Amino acid sequence: MSALEPKVILRHCDEYDPDRIRAIVREGLDELGLRPTGRVLVKPNLVIALPGIFDHAFTRPELLDGLLGALKDRADEGIEEIAVGERCGITMPTRLAYEGAGYPGVVAKHNVAHYFFDEVTQVPVRLRHPDRLRDVIYAPEPEHSDYCWGGCPGAIEEAIEVIRQLQPDAYDSMRPMTLVFGAYDGPIEPREGEKVVFMGDCCRWKGRLRGTEVTIPSCYVDRQRIKPCNARMTDIFVKMLGVYAALFAARGKPYLRITGCPVSVAEQILVMATLGRTKNPYFAPATVGPFLRGWLAWRWARIERWLLGKPYQSDQLPVPAKATAQLEDASGSTEQDS
Repeated sequence: MSALEPKVILRHCDEYDPDRIRAIVREGLDELGLRPTGRVLVKPNLVIALPGIFDHAFTRPELLDGLLGALKDRADEGIEEIAVGERCGITMPTRLAYEGAGYPGVVAKHNVAHYFFDEVTQVPVRLRHPDRLRDVIYAPEPEHSDYCWGGCPGAIEEAIEVIRQLQPDAYDSMRPMTLVFGAYDGPIEPREGEKVVFMGDCCRWKGRLRGTEVTIPSCYVDRQRIKPCNARMTDIFVKMLGVYAALFAARGKPYLRITGCPVSVAEQILVMATLGRTKNPYFAPATVGPFLRGWLAWRWARIERWLLGKPYQSDQLPVPAKATAQLEDASGSTEQDS
């Protein structure tokens, strides 16, 4: 097959049978003439996982099992590492979701490495496409030893569904509220006792709410003015404190302003659960124990790396100087510092 010739392979598999999945992936690798070599990272989609509550928002372990088996079957002698890595899509420790999805047994079975992206060092990756929005992005750096969803509106859909997993009647029992995203020019007429929530940095509105003149300015910052190297990870408990501080400050007011770009799923869950008076997934008896255990393990891992002098975010490119020089020569220009 020509390197430029597109090819799509569709295969039918009507059950989560690791051996059948393994055979299908193996045959696909053969058909495409591919042999895993060097360092191979398998990234499953791990949105959220907690047995009995969140049972379906992640790549099934049987699929991961079959895929890892096929990669090992067809790996050439140049293979250095096969690893599994991911970061939980909802703001919760990846360790907790990783365990809830049943991945530890699969990883142990195939004797491959695993990486939690919210714990390993983030390293800069240079972008060279002429239409790129940024010069550098940060990506998790795998180690050699074993050791925006669709913005605010997209996050609100996930937040509602997370709440419904604990309280199926949330749609019917939730107290009404008005959510405003982006720049809105129309009138807002909340009912008695209903809070208006202006969500996100780009939210903008001016008008009267219950006889009071209200102005919500946009605080959105264009992405071209933001450097990824200045980004910092926010602890879930810091997010909780921020949301509850905003709720406290908004008591007695007809509206609440929540900033962020985007406002995370976790923050929107806290807002909706509080204002809507529904069950809070972070404080539910079935989740609080596993969540705290996962959070403590994640926090200790971060502290341990800090003590060892391994920062969460590195300014060092994970590319040898010789290779970097070759890339610069190929591009015909010198890299700009980000």
